[in-house]
Amino acid sequence: MLRGKALEDITEADIHSLIDNQVREDRYIEFKEALPGKRSSAKQRFLATVSSFANTDGGDIVYGVKEKRDEEGNPTGEAESVRGVAADNEGLEQQRLSDILDTGLDPRIQGVGYRFVPTNDGATVLVIRVPRSWAGPHMITLEQWSRFYFRDSSG
Repeated sequence: MLRGKALEDITEADIHSLIDNQVREDRYIEFKEALPGKRSSAKQRFLATVSSFANTDGGDIVYGVKEKRDEEGNPTGEAESVRGVAADNEGLEQQRLSDILDTGLDPRIQGVGYRFVPTNDGATVLVIRVPRSWAGPHMITLEQWSRFYFRDSSG
C-alpha cells in the first residue's frame, strides 16, 4: 500500500503489492496504464484526476499499472499487472506534466511529487503524489474549460 509511505521510499515491491493484494481504486489511489498524451482531451483527463485529489484529501496516481477488465471490457478499478510507462527522459516527462498542471489549473497546486520506480523487468512506473490543497478548490482552465472535480469513496 502506498498511502502513508513517503514518496521517495516507494519501491518496486510496493508497486507489486498493489497487484498481489488486489488493491482497488478509491478516494486515495488511481491506476493508469499509460502517461497522459499530448491531445487536449488527454490533458483534460489528467487535470481532472489531479485536481480531484487536490480538492479532496490528496492521493496517488500510479502510471504503468493495468487494471482488470470485466466481461464487457470495462475497467474494474483493481490493479492487475505492471506494464510500465514509456518515458525516455524522466526529467523531461516530469517537466511536461508539471507544465500542464501550471497552465491548466486555477489556482496552481503546490507540492505535487513525482517518483519514477524502476522494475527488475526494465519497466518504469510513475507515481504522482497529489497533496490535499487548502488553496482550492482548483478549477480546470485549459482551453476555455472551467470545471471542478472531487473524489468520493469509489474514486
